[in-house]
Amino acid sequence: MSTQLAHLGKKTKKQKQKHKNTWGSPIGQDCISLNSSLCGWLAPRLKFLSKHAHGHPIEYKFKAWKKQLKKQGKRLERYHLYYAGEFDPGKEHEAPQIHIDAQKAIKWIAKNFEDLWD
Repeated sequence: MSTQLAHLGKKTKKQKQKHKNTWGSPIGQDCISLNSSLCGWLAPRLKFLSKHAHGHPIEYKFKAWKKQLKKQGKRLERYHLYYAGEFDPGKEHEAPQIHIDAQKAIKWIAKNFEDLWD
């Protein structure tokens, strides 16, 4: 039995190559930490819209819409930087709030999904 278990930990050259092709690909790398990758992709786009948007949903005034785009972009950017290891280690105590803020941003995006265009 222990021989069988020991064998489970060893990968063949073919298995290693398959793993590398799958998880080493750009999409595979993104999916390893999809939460961070998604935030890293969305953040600059929301911030871009906050500077260049021309339209806004009727439930927002124009300035308030742009302010929300920027705010949610910053929340996601902060989350991405935290996971990318580009966050000040002295601010580790802020991690719970970073998570909460990122979740709020994602919920805001979902709620306003139809309006995220210009």
